[in-house]
Amino acid sequence: MFYLRCKPGRGTDEARPGTDDVANLPATATTTGVTWSRAGRSDQRRPGHGDPQWRISVPGPGGAIQDRQGRLIGPMWRFAPWGAFAIFSEDHGRTWQRGGQVPGKQGGDEDQLVN
Repeated sequence: MFYLRCKPGRGTDEARPGTDDVANLPATATTTGVTWSRAGRSDQRRPGHGDPQWRISVPGPGGAIQDRQGRLIGPMWRFAPWGAFAIFSEDHGRTWQRGGQVPGKQGGDEDQLVN
């Protein structure tokens, strides 16, 4: 599961590019959701990766999937400007990488994944 931690007064419109105003935090449960791990850190989705306008990266709204090779893939969207991309893990969620942005003039936003 991914969730956002926003500093007070910082959100989609208020997050500053290249800062940790908003952090994506992964957590895992092995008890069918009864207990959860401590929040991890996922800097691969942090805003500012070579784009000085990138303010925020947000998971979803769709859920992550696992492909036949075991890769975990999660949908993400970004703001300033809008864009959609995916993140993926090849080590059962211990580390995450960011895929390329969905091409197009408008960039897209909320996205879904299918397997």
